[in-house]
Amino acid sequence: MTQRLIPTLHHLDHSSSFRCLWALEELREANGIVYHLKTYRRQRGQAPPELSRVFPIGKSPILTLESTVEGEDPPTLQIAPGILTEALLILRFLKDEYGNGLWGPADDDKNRDAFFQAFAVMTLTSRLELLVVLDMTILFFPFGISALARLILFPVMIVLKRGLEPIFQLLEDALTEEKPWFSGSQFGLADFNVCWGMDTASQRGYFNPSRFPRLVEWHTKVKARAGYQSALEKGNGYNLRTFWRIGKYYWGQHSQNFHPVGKKEIIAPFVWFRVPVPCESKKSFPVVGPRNEWFSDIRAKAKSLWKTAEWAEEGYAKFTKRQTPYLISTLDRGQMIVLPHKQMKTLYKLPEDRLDVFGTLQQQIQAQYTVRDQRVVRDPYHRYLIPSQITRGLDVFTLQMVTEIENGFKSIWGTKTEWTEVPVWKACFHAVTRATNASLCGAPLCNTAEYLQCIDGQATAFFAGSTLVSITPEFLRPITGFFKDGLQLIINEALSRDDSTQLSTRLIADRLLITNNVTLQGVTFTIQHLLLCLTSSDPSLGYIETLREECQKALDQAGGTWSLEAIRSLKLVDSAIRESMRMVPFGSIAMNRTVVDPQGIEINQGSSAAVVIPRGTVLAIPMESIHYDDDIYPDARRFDPFRFVTPGASTGDKGDTKYTTSKPATTADDQFFGFGTSKNPCPGRFLAVHMIKLVLAHILLTYELQYAEWSPKLSSVLAFKMPNLDAKICVRKRS
Repeated sequence: MTQRLIPTLHHLDHSSSFRCLWALEELREANGIVYHLKTYRRQRGQAPPELSRVFPIGKSPILTLESTVEGEDPPTLQIAPGILTEALLILRFLKDEYGNGLWGPADDDKNRDAFFQAFAVMTLTSRLELLVVLDMTILFFPFGISALARLILFPVMIVLKRGLEPIFQLLEDALTEEKPWFSGSQFGLADFNVCWGMDTASQRGYFNPSRFPRLVEWHTKVKARAGYQSALEKGNGYNLRTFWRIGKYYWGQHSQNFHPVGKKEIIAPFVWFRVPVPCESKKSFPVVGPRNEWFSDIRAKAKSLWKTAEWAEEGYAKFTKRQTPYLISTLDRGQMIVLPHKQMKTLYKLPEDRLDVFGTLQQQIQAQYTVRDQRVVRDPYHRYLIPSQITRGLDVFTLQMVTEIENGFKSIWGTKTEWTEVPVWKACFHAVTRATNASLCGAPLCNTAEYLQCIDGQATAFFAGSTLVSITPEFLRPITGFFKDGLQLIINEALSRDDSTQLSTRLIADRLLITNNVTLQGVTFTIQHLLLCLTSSDPSLGYIETLREECQKALDQAGGTWSLEAIRSLKLVDSAIRESMRMVPFGSIAMNRTVVDPQGIEINQGSSAAVVIPRGTVLAIPMESIHYDDDIYPDARRFDPFRFVTPGASTGDKGDTKYTTSKPATTADDQFFGFGTSKNPCPGRFLAVHMIKLVLAHILLTYELQYAEWSPKLSSVLAFKMPNLDAKICVRKRS
């Protein structure tokens, strides 16, 4: 075809201009058009000033036109001769000028095509851009302040993400066998525009592919088009997750282009954080994380917000497997020494006057700021009341706990007999809160709506607040540490003390709260991921059905009422709990201990002589890597709920198999750290496992669970695994 106008696309990397480049590539391949491409790289996350010389707004895409007729000026199609902006309008021009029938919808699809062009830009993209702006804005704050900003904006982000669900559902419903494209029966402009939004949503994790299979199929077909692939090769990058590249501009290959003010702005916040204390002995250890670059340790601490899990896995493969300790820098704890498996067995048995446990835990939860009354920290008798009193009374509490679990799930999951998508975290947390407080404070408080709402908000604020305080410079902690309340109680112990102030209602409430905080999040985390592991397992293996059968049999043998003995008979459920905690640990690096011996302690460094580690050094264990070690757990990355039971000979008239538990869920050892270490196990582990069994038994016996091909992945913040609060499964009431 003869071209009267030669277009030049001024294209910015990692931007919406990509769809215009893609369209030009499709036209080149289909109709042989000629076009020119001029690419621009972002500077400090923004478009470079050169784009402003093409068009005052300096925003990509910009399409300039050159007439092939000598002496003829290009036409004015918008407000300037030979210049077009706005991707939607550029795409329409390309279709009309060069399409030659390409992308033209059928007559009965014209309204559909026009609608989805507008819908993609005005609804889908506008919502996504607001989310991206909020995400990116947080990165401009200094660390510590950025965490506070993220905490403040978190509810807004949740609302915006939930607002995307009906948008995705509308797009999903619009795709049919007769109309497989958003332009109708054939590919068109609407598909270009919707694809930009879907690229953003999928790359940035705003989109759950398991819920919208037709939309995923459409997106896969679009990205497989030859024009799309050619545009990827020519476009100088299309990463919509990390396209700002702020750090790279300031500190990486463009360091010669330092912004004169930016250097101070970037360095200033980092000097707040703990600079590693010079220590000759630490130089003996290899380091994972920092690279050979300016302010390497400070930068490593900053990156540890999202890189700790990755570094822990790297360190385990490189050093831990060779019995060599290594150093890792984290924003909340500074430099830590991560121990190999064999040394951990020896060192973690040292007395607490040499290697501190409890003080390290208080530091981790920032008890100085998160616990209102410091007597809870100085005299933590609540720690011993769970194993000494509540665990022994589990049989008494069980019936009330069962009632609260039943009512908790009924209020959120309902009793519909058709498949219904339900939230996992919300329902489990609600039921666990009610059941836990049935044993801590009893009825009617444990099922009072106002009390439950307070506990819910406080438990979330407790962990969010402690994390925020941990990464804040020490001189600012009295400000960010204004997140109040720790918790727990047992009034009888307070009565037994000679100190009458122990009966202060505030102090008792704080002891009750600290127990709730520690229990609720951990138990709910385990239940949620046990359910997700089960529902995403291979249906042919029948894990859910096998566990349900065991629960039904135990309940029948107990006369239809759960008892402590009936719960303890759930061997397969117990194994599934332990396996879930192994597969989904609460952190990548955990079990922190602090050297408190004034003389330090000795650590072996491979085959070299022992090295003395000074007082104040923090030691840790690569928990997740140990849990995923194939030498310890064969086929370690496969979920096997019956890994910790051994089948025996069949018994009884029905030939029932009797199982023997090799490792109960409550047993902490040197290869499983779900409940701490063998020397310092969690005092509430028996209560926790008892409650998890009750919850799982209720779910299995009350609801059918629909298997799913996809299970949401956990995100990591520092060394912690963050639960997916939006995860959902499909259930229906069993008849």
